[in-house]
Amino acid sequence: MVEAAELGSEPFSVTAVSFNAGPFSDGQGPYNDLSITMGHTELKSLTETFDDNWSSSGVEVLYEPSYMLSGVVADQWITFELDTPFEWNGTSNLLFELTWSGPSAPSGQGSI
Repeated sequence: MVEAAELGSEPFSVTAVSFNAGPFSDGQGPYNDLSITMGHTELKSLTETFDDNWSSSGVEVLYEPSYMLSGVVADQWITFELDTPFEWNGTSNLLFELTWSGPSAPSGQGSI
């Protein structure tokens, strides 16, 4: 979640998002059914049940049936160009959900 105060006060279109590869990221491999969903929330902190955090339904802004990641090292930024720009309203907190299917990382060590 990104708080509205960090984004300014003017609405804008989000056309890409970047994630920092964590120290335990696998430098290569498939991320099947990779999906990025974005939406607005009025919450100040996230609840335990992620689906309860959306103010309205999230919008899937990227879907890749088979995304191949290669050559990634820790602390490198990975940028995804969105299939559909997301319109941030200028007032709400911005919520992201990144999901994929594939091999799972050891407990506590999964990150992208």
